[in-house]
Amino acid sequence: MIKKNKILIGIATYNECDNITKLIKEINKINIINFDILIVDDNSPDKTELKVKNLQKNNNNLLLIKRNGKFGLGSARKRIFHFAKVHQYDALITMDADFSHPPDLIKEFIKKNDQNTFIIGSRYTYGGSTDYIGYRKYISIIGNYVSRKLLKIPSYEITTSYRLFPRKILNSLNLGQIKSDGYAFFAEILKIIHLKSFKIIEIPFHFSDRKKNVSKIPKMQIVYSILRLLQLTLIKKTHYKNSKINFSLCRGCQAQALIIYKKFNKEKKINFLSNDFSCSSVIKTKKKPDLYKCLECNLIQVASNDSLDNLEKFYSEVVDNNYINNLDNKYKTFTKVLNKIKPQINELKKNNSKIKILDIGS
Repeated sequence: MIKKNKILIGIATYNECDNITKLIKEINKINIINFDILIVDDNSPDKTELKVKNLQKNNNNLLLIKRNGKFGLGSARKRIFHFAKVHQYDALITMDADFSHPPDLIKEFIKKNDQNTFIIGSRYTYGGSTDYIGYRKYISIIGNYVSRKLLKIPSYEITTSYRLFPRKILNSLNLGQIKSDGYAFFAEILKIIHLKSFKIIEIPFHFSDRKKNVSKIPKMQIVYSILRLLQLTLIKKTHYKNSKINFSLCRGCQAQALIIYKKFNKEKKINFLSNDFSCSSVIKTKKKPDLYKCLECNLIQVASNDSLDNLEKFYSEVVDNNYINNLDNKYKTFTKVLNKIKPQINELKKNNSKIKILDIGS
């Protein structure tokens, strides 16, 4: 059901226990809009999710998704996007949890919102400013300038996450096609929106450096982002196809959070033969079900509605001579694997003598 005129405010968190309570209170003071707040927490060691759960007792519009690992900022943002798309919010606003993005600016986002305009909170457009000084300031300014020139994006602010996505723009994004993480993730999103010819506008704001905790962007992330930025300059408009949401549940965590990971076939339904499931030839055959990735637990899988009811029958009919003829090599490989994991097995046996090994072919 479409949440008409309802906006989702999405925030990815990792160790934001000191900030999250005050932030939620500040956002909820904005009483001119109908909105939900979604927190996607990557299993924060400081137990951020416990603070959120406590806040939920008095805030019916506060939603929480706790993931079972630190899967990265790009993945967390995709989880937020996917949630907004599945639940058909009228618009999505993304922001950071550390008060670098002033909650009051949300009012300006709402005033300028329409279905054809992508809105960015900008430090570097006229009227914007930042707390950054010295090295960090120059890196940020140069990074945004180079990104703008290389990607030919009509925006002075490339790397911030303070943005508003109208439903029309959000639904045009194919999350499975977006491979970047970190700062490069925000640049790639902006490139896609520009390639799709949507209007981009910027609202100036003052960027405040975080007051609590420390920045969580590793230095290597900057190097990765530079390399990814160079890759993005080569990507053409045809790379970003129409979005597809799979509404089936994840086989691992049961979340409704699947996106296309690898697409093999254009056909809706594939007519398989037994030989297509020969253990050796399955790599070569063009008949493969599409793969999906769960944004909740990161499990890569074949979606349940793409599965075959008679898969067991197909495998039982297969006689794979290539596999049989290479058994000696497979024994050697398996022996090497066993030798590598033997120390871990012996360590586990100290506490539990009934340890067993399960080998799952994939």
